[in-house]
Amino acid sequence: MRFDIRSELVLLCGVNISVFLFNHLLMEAVCIALVFFVQCITGRKNGAWKMVLVYGVFVGIQIYLLPLLPGLARAVVSVPVVQFRKMFPLLMVFILIIRTTKVSEIIATMERMHVSKSITVSLAVTIRYFPTMFEEWVSIREAMSIRRISVFHINPVKLVKRIVQFYMVPLLISATKTIDELSAAAVTRGIDNPGERSCWKYRGMGIADGVLIAVSVCLIIFAVQNRVNII
Repeated sequence: MRFDIRSELVLLCGVNISVFLFNHLLMEAVCIALVFFVQCITGRKNGAWKMVLVYGVFVGIQIYLLPLLPGLARAVVSVPVVQFRKMFPLLMVFILIIRTTKVSEIIATMERMHVSKSITVSLAVTIRYFPTMFEEWVSIREAMSIRRISVFHINPVKLVKRIVQFYMVPLLISATKTIDELSAAAVTRGIDNPGERSCWKYRGMGIADGVLIAVSVCLIIFAVQNRVNII
């Protein structure tokens, strides 16, 4: 089963608004379960299980490990654990969009919705770049393993410094070249042609898309009416 990009974007907005308005583990669990179900019926079950397990580890750290730490250590550990945990539902939806939606379908849908050309091209190039960025990350990690370079360090300051030096800097350098290549490829394929297209793959919305949009809207309404601020 496949969902339309519009229903997936509504799901992204619904999860985002629900998680940050109804700031509670219960809402996060509901959103995680919903996105996990959507990923399973779209054939992304293996990757979904990994994300759920990692989310469970973060919840376990918050519930069982943080209360045992002293005050300063608890404050230092809780910031990345809690904030990254809250971003997990959004990350799962974003990965779902990238893996299940083709760029041609996105462009065709945006064309039917009469979205601005600048927004359409920017969105298409951005979504196309993320798989390339993951490939660059894997290449950097393999090169580091061949040279026996490790970023691990006991000192957290030096650990962050090594991550920036060994991962972030090469990614930023390669990003400039990759974005230029993707933009040139898009222009070569006629993405900026003002004429009418006849080769974009457009698929209409079905019953499953309507159900997904309805569930997302219900989440938003529930979060707005019952907003709480409990971690």
